[in-house]
Amino acid sequence: MSFGDFPREAYDSWNEVGLVYTRNKYGRIRSPPGYELSCKNDCSLQESLFKEASCSVVNSDDNTYNPQSLFLICLDYVAKNISMVESLEGFPDIVGEELFKKVQENNGFESDPNNLKLFCEAYGELVLSRLSLPSAHILTSNYLQYLQLFVCLTELDVSHCRLGDTHELLSCIAHLHGLTKLSLKENCLTDTGVRKFTLPQRLLKGGLGKLTVLDLSLNPGITDDSIKHITKLKSLTALNLSGTRVTFGYGVPELMNNTELCLALDVDNFKLGQAFTVTEGWAVHVINGWTEKSKSYAENNKATTQVEKKRTKFYKSTRRLDLVQKVAATNKIVSELPTIMLSSKKNKLTDFKSTEMQQPTRKYTETNMANSARNDQPKKKLKTSGNALVTSSLTNEETLEDDVFKEYLNYDKQWKPAQRKCSLLESLDRVR
Repeated sequence: MSFGDFPREAYDSWNEVGLVYTRNKYGRIRSPPGYELSCKNDCSLQESLFKEASCSVVNSDDNTYNPQSLFLICLDYVAKNISMVESLEGFPDIVGEELFKKVQENNGFESDPNNLKLFCEAYGELVLSRLSLPSAHILTSNYLQYLQLFVCLTELDVSHCRLGDTHELLSCIAHLHGLTKLSLKENCLTDTGVRKFTLPQRLLKGGLGKLTVLDLSLNPGITDDSIKHITKLKSLTALNLSGTRVTFGYGVPELMNNTELCLALDVDNFKLGQAFTVTEGWAVHVINGWTEKSKSYAENNKATTQVEKKRTKFYKSTRRLDLVQKVAATNKIVSELPTIMLSSKKNKLTDFKSTEMQQPTRKYTETNMANSARNDQPKKKLKTSGNALVTSSLTNEETLEDDVFKEYLNYDKQWKPAQRKCSLLESLDRVR
């Protein structure tokens, strides 16, 4: 039966109950006039329907079907339709962990980041408390929208990732209020990058206030200008500045005078061959899957690059030589930079009085005397009105600080650290 067979009064009555769809004799869906369905709409209609749960499991021994418990049926149903769930707050942790595994089995986290966001908002550090991504520059770029969701991390290792100063991951790191260990080793950072991820703690006292271990080694772009920002991290107990342009003449004495740090020959957190941290949480297998996909992507990209090299062998040879020379020059510069490791005064060095340390100290006093006139000038004050920043007589450095501050405020509106609510079982334990 087609819609043309129905009278006009029937069309008007349908408005009270919603749209009515029928099927013709060939099984195709027919819609009322003015509500035609295209092929795209047919697909969206089928995808919007709830997916059914499996009520039995096939026994591999005799190919028989064994029924599942009601809990597993409900768990499978929710996992397959996780995109329909609005919130998981209040669910017990043991149920959340089983549901997380079911969603992972159904590849529910690959399709939509909001599915992972549900668990991060409800369970926080249980989803992921520690994350180790050394030399994962492809993963940090391709899965950045997922990494932004892990706001309850306590330890993070993104060494050898070549992030640079403009990578959005630095803004994410600045919002990790519970972070205690951070490794940004060999990430092409400069003073701008250090200023960027320390901004919330310096101006708003709401950033990396709990950070105790920081590794900034092998970043030649970091100079003595970054020391004034690092000293604002008052909870630091271990700091690695090896391979940077921080000097013994100004940077190291400034750190020792304004923090509880002092020079150390060796620090346990920065030993060679020792892992800085290990990934821990429910999402370990999810991270491993992302790592494998990033490796396969790199291998495929390498294969295509080799084909292109064969096609343009003559032109590539000269460019390759220039690149090798540039890398060699950079490695030579890094190797010539000093080794600087600092730890809390509990591990203070005894009888460390070398001529190398005494000479720069005199240079440090002379530098202070030469810059005394500049230090006596009144400093610029930042005045904030709501989320707006009011400044006067901005220099180049102050303009950059202004832009970074505005970027932080805009970022804070989008991504706010989720405060996990206690479950029903936890609240009962507190009452007892």
